[in-house]
Amino acid sequence: MKSRTIGIAISALVFLTFTGCASKNVSSTSDGTEDGQLSAFKSASVMREDGTYAPGTPGIGSDGRPLPGFVPRRGPDGRPLPGFYPPTGPDGQPLTGFTPGSARESGVGTGPTMLSKADAQALESLEARRLREEARKSLGDVYFAYDRWGLSEEGKKNLSHSAGFLREHPKAKLIIEGHCDERGSGEYNLALGEKRAKETLQYLTDLGIHNIVAVTSYGKERPSCKDPDEMCYSRNRRAHLLVETD
Repeated sequence: MKSRTIGIAISALVFLTFTGCASKNVSSTSDGTEDGQLSAFKSASVMREDGTYAPGTPGIGSDGRPLPGFVPRRGPDGRPLPGFYPPTGPDGQPLTGFTPGSARESGVGTGPTMLSKADAQALESLEARRLREEARKSLGDVYFAYDRWGLSEEGKKNLSHSAGFLREHPKAKLIIEGHCDERGSGEYNLALGEKRAKETLQYLTDLGIHNIVAVTSYGKERPSCKDPDEMCYSRNRRAHLLVETD
């Protein structure tokens, strides 16, 4: 009887030892998934040849396709790679700030370019400088005889040339300055310079020019030449045309 009891105890000990080893082979992971199941999960997450994933892979639906908001990575051959891009926007493109350098990122931020206020002002200033430079080359001075404000044939020819530029830039604001030589009083020359500027304006109007025009007179205050001789005097008796851009 005693021998039978010992045999039963030995059998029980052998049984417990065997089951204990088996439990070590089927231990649980930290997330509750058994090693055997984890191996099966890893094998299930391998991509299929048609580019889909096995159900159970994170972000994959029961049909093997990515769930909304997940886009499979693609390699150089165009085939999806394991892993996913971040959520996409309504247009199907990745949201800004994700996947730097990816091919899909090129579709983000392709809307109209918006200039800052400083950039717009810089661009406007550049265009203004270009217009002033072109006006300086295209708008010629009109010269007058001594103590006269009537236009000469040469003056009319110069104004016809200037009219071509003004037609090409109808929004350009024109300024006509009247000037005189140094002889005569300041008051008299201011009045004479104004008459020369207005005569110039009238001829441009007759040519069909409708730009905004400002007329002013400087009399003898702003000579272009200061030598006391007739050649210099003739250069100062003029109507000067320029474009205002500021």
